[in-house]
Amino acid sequence: MSNSKTFWTAPPSGMYAKRNNIFLIQFDFGVKTSSPAHKKDKDILEAMSGIQFEAKSVNLPSFSFSQNERSKNLAGGGDVAVVPGVLDWTPVTLTFADIHHRKPHDDPRIDINKPTSKFSSLYESMLYAFDRALGSKAMHGATAFDHNRFRRFFENIMIISIDADGNLLDKWTLKGTWPVEFKSPELNYDNDAIREFSITLDYVIAEYTSYDARGKARETLFEANSSMINDVDEGNFPGG
Repeated sequence: MSNSKTFWTAPPSGMYAKRNNIFLIQFDFGVKTSSPAHKKDKDILEAMSGIQFEAKSVNLPSFSFSQNERSKNLAGGGDVAVVPGVLDWTPVTLTFADIHHRKPHDDPRIDINKPTSKFSSLYESMLYAFDRALGSKAMHGATAFDHNRFRRFFENIMIISIDADGNLLDKWTLKGTWPVEFKSPELNYDNDAIREFSITLDYVIAEYTSYDARGKARETLFEANSSMINDVDEGNFPGG
């Protein structure tokens, strides 16, 4: 070939090969209350909400189908066929570097008189959100877990793919989430690497949105609705 450049390093004009290492994570936190007792929660979580964080890694939403055996002759006898069963979404794990802001008082962007100023890291902020979402039920274990309360705090989690210029390519939005695991880093005298923590979330469904060259939403697939999520909570829906 006269041109040594390949499709992967120099794709044709008008085409862009998505990269694994260019993405953002956005949390939409919500505290819909006018109660003065909850003003601190509202102030802190609103300050965190909508910020796009750079995560170290995340697995995009995927799904699989369970395999069921069904007799071809329902009256008895005959062959047994394997047919697709329930659609099951795969939990998503988000891994972040644990970055600590050591001198908030020297940062002119931080108002030290606001309650949010005491939060020095995403790690601490996420623990606060989990603590408030679980409330007093945290001490009683998973048997007392309240899906609705958790989702009032963790409204949406978005995984956003962009190109090298920051243009939107596509977005996955997790709907009807619930926690599977919050994993803190393991400390070791022999390891001086940057600390990491991860959050694993399961969800009822994930909405997929694609964007055109102008950055406008073009298509949304797997759209969720409130009745679908409520059915899952009540055990009436086979997915999730």
